[in-house]
Amino acid sequence: MLQDDDGITRPIARYEKDEPREYLGVTQTADTKNDKQLEVIYSHVQQWNDVITKSKLPTILNLQALMNRIHKKIQYPLPATTISEQQLQEVSDLLYTTSLPKCGIIRKFPIRFRTLPIHYFGLGMPDLYLEMQISKLKEFIHHCMTETVMGQQLQYNLEMLQIQAGVQDIILNYAFSKYSCLTYSGWLSHMWEFASKYGYTFRGWNNKLQHQRENDKFIMEEFVKYGYSKQKLLTLNKCRMYLNAITLTDLVNGRGNQITTDSMMGRRNDSRRSTFQWKTMNRPGYNSWLVWSTALRQVFCSTDNGHSLTVALGSWLHTKYCDWDWYFDPKKDVLYRFLERHVIQYTPTTERKTSTRSDCKWYKARNIVKDRMLKDGLERASIEKESKGVRLVSFQGSAPHVNAQQSPNETKIENLQQVVEASDIHLPPLHLHNIMSITTSEMRHLLSSQYRIVADGSYKRKKVRIAQ
Repeated sequence: MLQDDDGITRPIARYEKDEPREYLGVTQTADTKNDKQLEVIYSHVQQWNDVITKSKLPTILNLQALMNRIHKKIQYPLPATTISEQQLQEVSDLLYTTSLPKCGIIRKFPIRFRTLPIHYFGLGMPDLYLEMQISKLKEFIHHCMTETVMGQQLQYNLEMLQIQAGVQDIILNYAFSKYSCLTYSGWLSHMWEFASKYGYTFRGWNNKLQHQRENDKFIMEEFVKYGYSKQKLLTLNKCRMYLNAITLTDLVNGRGNQITTDSMMGRRNDSRRSTFQWKTMNRPGYNSWLVWSTALRQVFCSTDNGHSLTVALGSWLHTKYCDWDWYFDPKKDVLYRFLERHVIQYTPTTERKTSTRSDCKWYKARNIVKDRMLKDGLERASIEKESKGVRLVSFQGSAPHVNAQQSPNETKIENLQQVVEASDIHLPPLHLHNIMSITTSEMRHLLSSQYRIVADGSYKRKKVRIAQ
């Protein structure tokens, strides 16, 4: 039961997934297949053929009826469907086999000339597939990036396709032949196939993903460039989605020089969590992870059996796509684990047995910091847990944020006065009073419209004439 806008409680109707329903002239099923809509179109064509066969009207009137009646009836529901070009060509063949002779046109008139404009000596008849896709593009351009219901639905589906394929830009700008195997089929994919075929480029997409670290790469884009088959790409993409990874940063250690063992073996790391929403899926099988680890070594690693990257990642550019639990203070040589209510402090220890890796260093939990710490100045770190728990952890490295790498001679700018002094701006000798003392934090609030500047006129001590 569900309450409608009038406050009346009504039962919710239940339909089978393949049970057709007509809405605003479009016959649809819950499984989004077009079989029922095609049946309706074929029935319209057959009824038309029966009528036109018995028609005694002049050929010019039959042609006008063909263009303005049956064509419009067929075209109306098409933009809401995903009918293929081949299926629509079969509809056209059935329609024209009977209609063209009744319009004074030979039945075998070349198809390519039927849809040419009249001033190019064509018949000016619509190409059903082309008209359908152009209508889709118009609706997409009109609604995308707007706050309409359809606009929001389009944005959601575009973002979902972007994450599903693991690409940086809007999915519509990528080659359909290479990336379609990574996504589901639907209305947008149907339009994407057409746009890719004819070389359309979409601009103005505001949700373009960014590299997380210096030298970062998008995993699936690199796999596609390497030339793997569609079947292997599908397997690799399932593994990537299970690990909730977009770029290489999501697979490597804090230092950025090695792919973690967890990432190679297909184990999720609960100490770093993606901020994207991922669909729930079962873990791929053993053979899939063999393909995954082999591909990682072939594309990103310097050797076929190691974990070291050919090109190590650098400093962090931003930290928007992943929440981390572990941070490292390079000045104090202390690890911190940030939990929901407190912070655990780890310091170096020698009580653990030696590791096979020379860069491995062990830290032991010492005390709990009850007061919530700030993460400013700390570096995102990666660790490996001891088999018994997290009392003892192996530090795998860390890297600073790019903004934290400030040269020794660089002066920290704290207010507007220092901004003016550090630039080539030349201001007249005006009485600016407290404006120059605005801090950088206050400037950020001003730019984000959280603060407003007001004045009571007290700064007008005297008129100052500026020489031209």
